[in-house]
Order: sequence, then C-alpha cells, then structure tokens
Amino acid sequence: AATAAEGEPLLSSEAFWRVSGPLTALLSPDFLLPHLRGGSLLALAATALDGGGSLALTPRGDLLIVCSARLYESLGLAGLGSAHGVRGERYCVRLRCLDPAFAPGGKACAKLARVAERLGHATLLLTWHLEGEAAAPTFPP
Repeated sequence: AATAAEGEPLLSSEAFWRVSGPLTALLSPDFLLPHLRGGSLLALAATALDGGGSLALTPRGDLLIVCSARLYESLGLAGLGSAHGVRGERYCVRLRCLDPAFAPGGKACAKLARVAERLGHATLLLTWHLEGEAAAPTFPP
C-alpha cells in the first residue's frame, strides 16, 4: 500500500512546493483531477527516475516522461525515441491525464496507476495556481 505524499512550501511561501511520496498517490485521479481542472498545476521531478530519466506535469494535464530504453520497455507505453543522445537509448512519453480515457475506473487510468507504481517514489517541485494566485495544493492522505 502506498504511503501518503508529504509536501512542504519552499522559500517560506506557498508558491512552490517540494513534494515527496509515492507516484501512485501523486498521479492518482484523486490528486490530479481537482488540481488540473480547478487551477493550473505544474510539477517537475527533482529526483531522477530509474535509469536517470525525469518527468514533468504540464498545466494542460500532460504527463511527460523521458527515460531509458529499459524503463520505457518496462512501462508498456507508446512513445518516441529521443532526438538527443544515441538513437534508441532514451524515449519520450506523453500521457494526456485530462483525456476522458483517463477517467477513474477506465483502462487508461489503470495503466497510469501501474506506471506510477513502477516508477515508485519521487520528489517533485510543484506549483499550483487558482485564478492567477498561488495556492496550497491538497495532498493525498
């Protein structure tokens, strides 16, 4: 079972947060959907994924993963080879988390949960804005 994600404000403000926890919690519909639909959420991995990869979440709800070929193959996702480095060593994946296919209970949502489980724990740098103002995100229990 996943433990709760923990967040702390950076720079003694609520504009930027350092969030650590299992990606199963941070990429769950319970966390993502209210923050993506209710405001502008932006996150960037502060820790490397398995094999030196990274991930980011855009305000449009795109989860971007750049990873090694080994991790890419284990995730079972469609993606493209990276234009940087040796051909076939790095891959880029984009998941559109606001797409109706990612609705809770659907196959795409289950696939995202498996990906999050495979990626494990991470530390993200995150900012969330409501109506143009920085706000404190609501972290999963």
